[in-house]
Amino acid sequence: MKIKYFLLLFLAVSCSITKKNEQVNFSTDINKCNMNVSFRSVGAGIDRRSYKSFLLLIEQFENAEKIKLSYEQIFWGREGEMDYCFHYSNLRESQIIKFEKEIKELFIESKSVYYSKETEKRKGR
Repeated sequence: MKIKYFLLLFLAVSCSITKKNEQVNFSTDINKCNMNVSFRSVGAGIDRRSYKSFLLLIEQFENAEKIKLSYEQIFWGREGEMDYCFHYSNLRESQIIKFEKEIKELFIESKSVYYSKETEKRKGR
């Protein structure tokens, strides 16, 4: 009889202890992007300087946060135009806010790089 009570107590305690996770549930639809960064061309190819800065930002963010960003690179134009479709499935809310802020700051003055949130994924070539 004591074993039954012990087991019930153990189950009650173990069920009540839950780890709070800061993970944000976003759509897992593979045809949507939580954030889309689009490198466009105005007749002379994409802005290579912005592209290199963007790749460096991704690398630095992954190293600082000790995570691997989930994204797809989609080529859609004839002059190197491409999109980076990011999925936030493995990011916490604080990481999302930080990442979006850094993207915004990086491209604040760019005339050929656009970013948008919660968009449809573009079909590639």
